[in-house]
Amino acid sequence: MMKLEVVYGVATSFRLGRLRAQATGLFIAAPTIAAGDFKITQDDGVGEDNVDNIPTVDTGTGDLLWTISAAEATAPSANGNYRIMHAADAAGAEWLDRDFEIVTTDHQSAAKPNGVQRQVTPDATPGATSFAVTDATLPSTPLGAGFINCVALIVVSDVATDVTPASTALITSYSKTGDVGTFTYAGGWNRVPTGTAANIRINLIAGAIGSTEKVGSQVDARLLTASAKTVLDLFAAALDQATGQLDPGSFAASAIDLAALAADVKARLLASASVTRVDAREAAAIDGAVATDAGNSATGFEVDTDVGTDVRVGVLRLTSGALTGEARLVSWTGTTIAVLSHSGMPTALKQFSTTPADAVTFEFRPL
Repeated sequence: MMKLEVVYGVATSFRLGRLRAQATGLFIAAPTIAAGDFKITQDDGVGEDNVDNIPTVDTGTGDLLWTISAAEATAPSANGNYRIMHAADAAGAEWLDRDFEIVTTDHQSAAKPNGVQRQVTPDATPGATSFAVTDATLPSTPLGAGFINCVALIVVSDVATDVTPASTALITSYSKTGDVGTFTYAGGWNRVPTGTAANIRINLIAGAIGSTEKVGSQVDARLLTASAKTVLDLFAAALDQATGQLDPGSFAASAIDLAALAADVKARLLASASVTRVDAREAAAIDGAVATDAGNSATGFEVDTDVGTDVRVGVLRLTSGALTGEARLVSWTGTTIAVLSHSGMPTALKQFSTTPADAVTFEFRPL
């Protein structure tokens, strides 16, 4: 079966190839085609009708040439979302039967929507920042949030330059009052369409953010601030262009403290740019102190901060007292710290070197 893909609701011409003779199986150079030889699935998905346009024969090749009508280039209402065109020699036995599967695309009702959430006709020629559509079936304002970040793409217009190259805009908000839905695009169109409203069809394509350059605040908000970009530019300038590493050989001896530079750059990046993963871990860090408790030991002790019933796992580092700097992998529940261990760990890592003293401070960073 030959498969034909057609844009939903758009009349389209196809070259269907040649027919074979029933008697020999060989291709026929000039087959006889008559009304009733080609039938297509009806709109209700039950039975079939004659095609709107009877195929013709290319006398130079013997190929069948056929144009599916706009009405036929839609999906049936039942029994599958595609149509079948049957070709059979109704008058005799000249050529073999053939079937063609017709698959519609680029429309919310098509067999292959290709991401199209909705195809709409604007009430008026779209303006610079919004267009309205009167359609009772459009979703209410809350449900219509799915239209946000869709790309509005002009697919049909009586003005050719609306379609080629296509006029596009990024939908940034949607609202509905009564039967009228309003689609707003803060960044505007890459080219404002000029066609007649009744002749314009707009596909709203989901998940296409970034497909158009002129998108205003929707993408601007994702870009680095000017100050963050300056910091990154300065940092990049200090890198060896061949290796991407800080290169001590590119500076005079003792002219720069690389450790201090690295610490300074890190601090500035954290202060000026959005480094979400690092920010989250820093924000989750907890400072506390060892509480007085007779049961305290090198493998576990009570602390002055209660973290609730959830079990937290992370690294605890002592920041005061005789054990300052010692760090172990621990679990923390409520006010109880327990050093974690398993059989493969060195003994020294299964506990602190001695019991931490009362009131000794610590910092805990979750994994």
